[in-house]
Formats: sequence, structure tokens, C-alpha cells
Amino acid sequence: MFALNILVVINRRAKGFNSKTVEEYLSILRTKGAKLDVNYPLGVEQTIKILCGFKGYDLVIIGGGDGTVSLASQCLIHSNVPISVIPLGRGNTFYKVVYGGIKPKLLLEKISRGFYTDSVDVGITDSGKTFVLGLSLGFMPKVVSTAERLRAFGGRTSYAISAVLNMISNIRNILSTTITIDNTSIFKGRATLISIGNTPIRAGRFRLFPEASIKDGFLDVLIIREVNRIEALRLFRKILRGDHVKEPVVTYVKAQSIKITLEKPALMEIDGDLIGFKNEVEVKCEPSSLLVARPYG
Repeated sequence: MFALNILVVINRRAKGFNSKTVEEYLSILRTKGAKLDVNYPLGVEQTIKILCGFKGYDLVIIGGGDGTVSLASQCLIHSNVPISVIPLGRGNTFYKVVYGGIKPKLLLEKISRGFYTDSVDVGITDSGKTFVLGLSLGFMPKVVSTAERLRAFGGRTSYAISAVLNMISNIRNILSTTITIDNTSIFKGRATLISIGNTPIRAGRFRLFPEASIKDGFLDVLIIREVNRIEALRLFRKILRGDHVKEPVVTYVKAQSIKITLEKPALMEIDGDLIGFKNEVEVKCEPSSLLVARPYG
């Protein structure tokens, strides 16, 4: 049965936002008799207020990138209302993982004829911050920060350029850390990157977590030990293909809970957004905690 009452939240600041295209997408739903409550929030606080205050809707459609979907997961985790996505961001990784290569227009046309609900895992930190893709400390937050200044090159390209630039200039920024998974210590030492993933791909094209599944009830943990520039460049090529997990400098495991302790605070990113400096973070997987709308056929 088609959902008649739909909350739509569109991020106007998303790189791919185009008012004419968005309206074309929404008209597909309107022609099928859907009642749309369309919102264009001005910032994060307003977005959260709208998403966390919803009542009486059968479906929530998020127009934006992975950061906007991440905000939605904050409010809709353990909810009985599914989400769908209009991909307007740079990477749109969540959309690709859930819906594959289907075009947004075709997806909405199919959903307008009916959908069923599926569930995916969500990660959550000890501060209550949720994520759908993952979080990182060390090298990746610097890539995210530099990529923001390279937005003109496009999503995937800006991340790739940023990664190379940071390998040249910032690869020696090392983390001293202790990492515990499921109450067992697995690492103590110096690391270039600590990353936790819920999906195989991060930052558009990097296959950081080739064994990850958004539906397996686990988070994947990647630790890259201290490396020099030459080693980093070699690993970079392998990460693009997902061939790095058996490298001697790499620790790769699955876990349901993770605790990271750092000697000094380090910048952390969650789902591509920088959220500040942390010297300790605990993370757990919330299996099958976010509902998504999938079309029939």
C-alpha cells in the first residue's frame, strides 16, 4: 500500500540541489495522490527539529547527501517509519548502498506504486551521535577537511585530491591509541588512521571496508599503523580496490562494540562531517535499527 502522508526534508545547501529537478521528483509522488509536507530547513538545528518532531507520516524522504541522511538516522533510529533518499550530495554513498544504480526518478516512480520496508544497521557513539556510514580519527578527518575546500572539483574527485595532498603534508600526524573491541584489547600503539565502517565505501570511492555490510549486525574496524609517505601512497592504490586488508600494517576486524582511547585529543569525522576533537569514544552497532523503503520489482 502506498504511503499517503510523506514528510520531505530537502537540504538546499547540498551540492546537487536544483529546485527544478527536486520539484520534478516530488511531482511524481503528487500525481499518485500523496500528501507531501515539504520542508527546506536552513541548518542542522532546524533539520533536527523537523525530523525529530514528526508525527503521523507513513514515509520520510530525505533530499541531500550522506550528512543529511545521518541527521535523519539520529531521529528515526528505532522508529517504525521508513526513509527513502533523493541523492543530492557529493558522495551519496548511503543511497548507492541501499538502492544500487537505480536513478532517483525511477526509484520514486516505483515507490509511488508501492514499497516494502527493510532494515539496516546504524552505529551510535556514547554521546548519542548516530552514523550510517562510519567515523574516523587521524588521516580521514584531514581528508574531509581539505575536500571541503575543493568542492568545485566534485565529490569523488575532491576526496581523491585531498587524500593525495594530505599524504604529502600530513601523513606524519600520528595517533597514540589503545583500541578495545567487544571487551578485548586488539591494538595499542601508533596509528595513522582509525576508522569504523558500516558500509564498504567511504568518501565516494575509497573501499576502506570491503567486507562491510549495512545489514550484518556488525561494524568493521580498520586500523592503519604508522606509515611513511611511500607506504601511504602504496596503500592508497590498494584501498581504492579494497585490496589492503591483509597488508602487514593493517588491522581489520568486525565488532559490535568498540572503544578508542587516545593519548591526545584528535579530530573526528562522522559520516563526512567534522564534529570536534576527542580523546575517547565508544561506539556500538544498533542492528536493523533504521527502516528504509524499498520498491517492489
